[in-house]
Amino acid sequence: MREIVFRGKCADDGKWREKEYKDGKLYTGTECYDFIEGTACEWTGLNDENGRNIFEGDIVRDTEDNCIGVVKFGIYDNPGRADDDGGHLGFHIQWVEKIVMRRNDILFWADKIKVIGNIFDNQELIDQHKELEVYRSIGTVDELRRAKDQQIPKMVTHESSVYKCLTCPTCKNVVDEFTTLNGEKVRVTYKYCRFCGQALKWEE
Repeated sequence: MREIVFRGKCADDGKWREKEYKDGKLYTGTECYDFIEGTACEWTGLNDENGRNIFEGDIVRDTEDNCIGVVKFGIYDNPGRADDDGGHLGFHIQWVEKIVMRRNDILFWADKIKVIGNIFDNQELIDQHKELEVYRSIGTVDELRRAKDQQIPKMVTHESSVYKCLTCPTCKNVVDEFTTLNGEKVRVTYKYCRFCGQALKWEE
């Protein structure tokens, strides 16, 4: 049976202390402390990869892929397990990134995560990570640079094949299309390559 330990932020000096909690006070041996309301967090009974106690409210990082999460207590689902029906009650990790099929049960992650702060003192860690995810969703710097470069029109390439097709100068896909207009066959000159988005120039 695991030891029941709480951590709280003391009201008088702002320091975090760990021990027994009851009646709104934190007891550490013979001393008793009043602490800031809402900061009492229970120990999960687990330690991170560095041996540090993991408490509810801690911010943790998965050291394999740098995902950030918050340790919570309550009802949760575990989509990373094929046999999971949801509705679990206990300590778990609420990941900042919305990754499909990522496990939430803290027991699975205990030796793969590192405590990097808590939600009371280090909210900026979550905010910064969310901001980073927004930029990632837009694209990497290289992807944005390529997208900008693709807005500069480039001349279509004349392929030296039997059919003499015209291709995109960037992705090399055929961009030749024809339609019938007033009984005549005419080439459709798209402004952008439908395969890679490269802006196209059809005449010098």
